[in-house]
Amino acid sequence: WPGGRIAPGTCFRLYSEADFAARPEFTDPEIRRAALAGVILRMLSLGLGSIEDFPFLEPPDSRAVADGWQQLNELGAVEYRFVSAAQDLDAAFDYFLQAEASSWKGGTGTGSAILLNPGKVEFYRTLMHEFSARNACSINLILVDGVCIASQFCLLAGDTLYLLKIGYSEEYRAMGPGNVLLNELLQRCCADPNVGKLSFITGANWNDSWAPAQQDVYENHIFNTTLPGVSGYLLEKIKDQGRHIKHWLQRVRQRSPA
Repeated sequence: WPGGRIAPGTCFRLYSEADFAARPEFTDPEIRRAALAGVILRMLSLGLGSIEDFPFLEPPDSRAVADGWQQLNELGAVEYRFVSAAQDLDAAFDYFLQAEASSWKGGTGTGSAILLNPGKVEFYRTLMHEFSARNACSINLILVDGVCIASQFCLLAGDTLYLLKIGYSEEYRAMGPGNVLLNELLQRCCADPNVGKLSFITGANWNDSWAPAQQDVYENHIFNTTLPGVSGYLLEKIKDQGRHIKHWLQRVRQRSPA
């Protein structure tokens, strides 16, 4: 019957030899027995990376990890937002700009973040509104405790969804939030009958595992008739001729006997 200690002493637990022989040699580690929602959230806050990629000596069961993420999603601690409604896009756009500027594109990195260039901000905001009028723009986010850690700027043309811009928080880079969000986007694309293809429209190495098929991307320059415009056009023509001459010289050298 249930009982408890009433004074210092020694406690003996009695069980059969068969029961003892059936037990594992060691008790399972706590990481394999405990609920993981708190562990996942703590790892995120410490920047330790994704629990799936952490080098545990004995990693937790994948089903327990999935349950932990599900619990966090239900509690709202980790939230995925796929925003396409016109009235919600401006707020999502601000989240996107902040996340992109907090990555290597920010002021301490390459300085190429959209937020650092008012002209670019206005361009992408206008682009967002133009495509939103056709229900063809979406901004996708991952938020942890209300802070955006990954973002995507997407446009739909025909049956192709173009992943135009991405951003992520440098603080959480170890967990690969961009890839986590990309995985969610791929699942949604597969379930959406309006999307036939997802285009990364970039040649970056990070997308090689996601984009087995590639297509050429062309860059067009348009010059106006002002003096700077004409000067720029002439400079480009000179550069173009220089490239043709360099290519011709390489072919001549290859054909010349050694």
